[in-house]
Amino acid sequence: MNREERYGRNTGRRVRNYNRDNLARKFSEEEEKRQKRHEKVVKNSRKNAREDEQAAGSINAGIDLFSALVLGLGLLCILYFGVQYLNVSSNISQMKSVVSDLNSDLNDMTRENNEAYSAIDASVDFAHVYDVAVEELGMVFPEDNQIVDYVYQEEGYVRQYQTISSK
Repeated sequence: MNREERYGRNTGRRVRNYNRDNLARKFSEEEEKRQKRHEKVVKNSRKNAREDEQAAGSINAGIDLFSALVLGLGLLCILYFGVQYLNVSSNISQMKSVVSDLNSDLNDMTRENNEAYSAIDASVDFAHVYDVAVEELGMVFPEDNQIVDYVYQEEGYVRQYQTISSK
């Protein structure tokens, strides 16, 4: 026996209590009162639902307006900070360019200074300076008892209050 035969034609479906004849059922007074109460409850619930939707619609409109304002302010902030970031980034790249130019100038000046120092060092004849100092000016090297050593202190300057004694 298959399922349709066992349970009938409406297998798996909920069967309501329908009248299968062509005559409409007559309600008793109690059923009419129950039907009217049910209709009233349904009507009130629909009315309350509409009122709730209208109230929610006005609240939602307020929330939507507030959300739109917050979103707009957020977008303005993002735009402002984006422009500021681009300005700072541009300033940094300009400063990097200036630093690079200054480093190039420093390297050029250092090279020129070294070349000038080498030219000056090459132009001085130390043997001639020694001959002039010894022969024309009468200079001599100091002897060991004429050399005085002192301890260097990092005070920035030295004050001499008396003559330096010889050894």
